[in-house]
Amino acid sequence: MGLGVPRRSEFTYKPWDPNRETERNFRVRLISEFKARLEQEVPEQRDRAPEPSILALKNLHRDCEWLVLYHFKSQSYSQIVRNIGEKLAALDSKLPSDEPAKKESDNRPELVSIDAVALAVRNLASIVGLKLRTPDPAGRPPRQDP
Repeated sequence: MGLGVPRRSEFTYKPWDPNRETERNFRVRLISEFKARLEQEVPEQRDRAPEPSILALKNLHRDCEWLVLYHFKSQSYSQIVRNIGEKLAALDSKLPSDEPAKKESDNRPELVSIDAVALAVRNLASIVGLKLRTPDPAGRPPRQDP
């Protein structure tokens, strides 16, 4: 994803010493060094992945959280969506009635569908090579005797 890839690169060169090199020779040398560096740098930067946007990082964080909830904490997709709805309701109840709801940029969770959660979990699991647990059977869970 391009994380940690430096986006800027310095061009360093041996400075001009007027006592040892003419101005013309310095200019020719500098242009030659720069062209060589350019020929090396352009393909490297072209092949690098672009830096991810803040939104992409937030979505990745959200998808990782959903994957953990589904696969490791054995929550169903509908439970995950229900928990998001409960978080939204709790946030809304803390707001004064005349204050508008906060925006997504304020780290407010957004309402999602079961299909969106399932798709995000499956996509992320395939990217990291994780074989997901089998889904819980539909319907009411079996009765637990005390």
